[in-house]
Amino acid sequence: VNGEIYNHKQLRQELKSHQFRTGSDCEVIAHLYEEYGEDFVDMLDGIFSFVFLDTRDKSFIAAWDAIGITPLYTGWGLDAPPFKCLQLSFLDNEFWSSSVEQ
Repeated sequence: VNGEIYNHKQLRQELKSHQFRTGSDCEVIAHLYEEYGEDFVDMLDGIFSFVFLDTRDKSFIAAWDAIGITPLYTGWGLDAPPFKCLQLSFLDNEFWSSSVEQ
């Protein structure tokens, strides 16, 4: 995750049944995904970009704030080739999801 989730304290209060391990504003992303699935992205207020991988079904979500202040970066996995994810400004919105192929 790159950025800052401004409303993370409010979102934590809405997730009372979840146990948070840090005070990081970005930790709410995983808990919101558990609770709401892909629909959580619209709940975030801030400047951010992230790729979230669900290892259960090998799907992922790439999302960034509506203004697009923070870009997405190059990354790699332990047993996967490098990948690049650029800011996808040509898409109609700031949310993209797909399945990851092995």
